[in-house]
Formats: sequence, structure tokens, C-alpha cells
Amino acid sequence: MNENNALLTMRIIVVSLALGILVFGGVVVAMGGREEAEIGWLTIAGMVFAVAGVVAGFVATRAVVGSCCRAIAADGGRVGDRSRGPSSDSDDADSRLLASFQTVTVLRCAFLEGPAFVCLVAYMREGSPLSLGIAFLMVIGILSHFPRAESLRAWLESRRREIRDLGGIRS
Repeated sequence: MNENNALLTMRIIVVSLALGILVFGGVVVAMGGREEAEIGWLTIAGMVFAVAGVVAGFVATRAVVGSCCRAIAADGGRVGDRSRGPSSDSDDADSRLLASFQTVTVLRCAFLEGPAFVCLVAYMREGSPLSLGIAFLMVIGILSHFPRAESLRAWLESRRREIRDLGGIRS
């Protein structure tokens, strides 16, 4: 897996997740909210899920990345050394890091997508603009994970340093 293919895949996933929420949100808004808006249990559940989703996104993804870096270090993989050609250990380690980055991106977005849908259903049932606002914030959160080449390279370099610190680099 190369960086360009990984970036394209992640970009498609992030945009698709956000568009799914936006389309459903458009349908919900077009249906019209209730005339008497209330903050009911669905809105409260949406707020709780939103906070839990943000926290879970950070906790779960740290665990995924940490596990990947420890596994690469334990294997003694060469990270970032492409001088040995395309079949080198570094390619395997870099591929594993790219897969980890994809997993992290999908997890963080998914942890935001669920609360967004709960909030949209809450808006549909209760009419509270608060739940619509929270859903919008979740979409912004998802779109904030749109990967850029520079951010991917910086993330990869940071993980390579982490693996070196764990003693996983062979000379």
C-alpha cells in the first residue's frame, strides 16, 4: 500500500461518512421539526453519545496505534528505510503504519457518526435545535479528519520515532 492510495481511500471514506449524515440531515430538516421544540431524552442521549464518541475516539485510537507500533518494534522491522528495495521490511512496516492510520481515521469518524444520527433522530422526534447543532458539530468533527499528505507524512514520521524509541529499528 502506498501513501497516495491510502490517502485517496481515507478521503473517500471521510467524505462519504459526512455526506451520509448531511443527506439524512437534509431529509430530516425538510420534513420539518415539531412546532413545540423540547429537549427530551433523545437529545440528552445524543449529547451523551457525542461526548462519549469524542472520548472513545481518542482512547480507542491510541490503543490501536500503540499496539501497531509495539508489534512493529517487536518484529524489529525497518521503518522508513527504503534503500533495500520494494520488498524490504521497511515497506512492510510502512504498510502496517498506513493501515493503522486508516483504521484510526475510520474509528474516529465512526465514533462521531453514530451520535450525529442519534441527534438527527432526536431533532426529528423532539424538534430541538440543540440536537441539530450537535449533529452539525459531529459532521465538522468528521470532516476535520480529512487527511492531507503533509499530515499523513508527519503522522508516519512520528510513529517511526515511536518505534525507534521502542527499540524496533535494526541497523
